Amino acid sequence: MKKLFLIFTMAILLFGCSNKGKDTDISKEVNPDQTVDYSTNNSGTLEERINSIMEEQGHPNSEDIFHYEIKGDYIFVLTKNIRKPVEITILKDDSNELKWVFTYETGEATLISPTEKDGPYIMAIQPKDKNVKDVKAFGKPTKQIKITKDYSGVLTEEVNCWIFIADDIGKSPADYEDTEDIEYIK
Repeated sequence: MKKLFLIFTMAILLFGCSNKGKDTDISKEVNPDQTVDYSTNNSGTLEERINSIMEEQGHPNSEDIFHYEIKGDYIFVLTKNIRKPVEITILKDDSNELKWVFTYETGEATLISPTEKDGPYIMAIQPKDKNVKDVKAFGKPTKQIKITKDYSGVLTEEVNCWIFIADDIGKSPADYEDTEDIEYIK
């Protein structure tokens, strides 16, 4: 039964999550005290809509969200809290209605896509070596996101994450090999 459910879910994701015809790239550092000065529909700003769906999916603290990127129909939301590593949540903007696709916990170098084969792909890279100054993925530059998370004044944590988003990574995701496809620059 679980296998049938998994196959059905993957089929829906593969057929229903196409980003053809749109080439929208937007990124946004999230500041909990700041509001976005544009509304995407009558139900609130994009950040309010992201916070609402994240809360529905078990992420009640909007301060956990530290960055998001928009690529085509997809919104990649990066979160971090005291109990979990950096997570990537993928949302789909379907006719101004945000839909939750899935959330994935990251490791040192995590490559995921909402569509499995066609992109867009997001890679989150968190080097264990603190001396890393820059990172390249698939020979291309990445974007560094460096923040300090303050957990109620009790504990602070430095989050240093590089992200790479692309529609095409030049190879099948099954052939991805972090030792070959990621370059750490010290």
